[in-house]
Amino acid sequence: MNRTLSSLVLLYCLCFTACKKEGGEPSENYAIVATIDGNVKSYTYTPTAVMLDAFDAYSVGMAAYTDASVNDIFTLNILKQSELGAIVPGTYVDDYTNEDVFVLGGFNLGSMDDAEAYGAGLQEGTDPKLTITITELTDKIIRGTFSGTFFDHGGDGPGKVSVTDGKFYLPVVK
Repeated sequence: MNRTLSSLVLLYCLCFTACKKEGGEPSENYAIVATIDGNVKSYTYTPTAVMLDAFDAYSVGMAAYTDASVNDIFTLNILKQSELGAIVPGTYVDDYTNEDVFVLGGFNLGSMDDAEAYGAGLQEGTDPKLTITITELTDKIIRGTFSGTFFDHGGDGPGKVSVTDGKFYLPVVK
């Protein structure tokens, strides 16, 4: 199961960071917004949530860019073993108590330098864990909140930033 979920995590990362939809339009309604180390940041360009039921796992991957000209992206991912049921509204925490559910996130602030890429969901310790709360989920939209500690170097650290007051409202693609 861990190999399957790890493969899905890599698939999401590649899908969301390797390409940006051409001709995407910014949306005033759909967005990922968060306070990153005290600064409010909005991601409104090509906002998308992808839901999958494959490889004995359910998953939802969410992503949005700041604009068309930069690779400044924010992603959130939840992966859950199929036998536990589908992803539904509720709270998902990266707390290492359940090896069959992964809660991951990342952003890169426009740089392709690994030191500038921040990730959550890979660290143990006492820092606030990435928490994603889905408040609404239909076949058309996903809405909710998130917060947690993100680490530089793609989540390996040692540097870290606090992400608070996160909100997402995205169209769902299946």
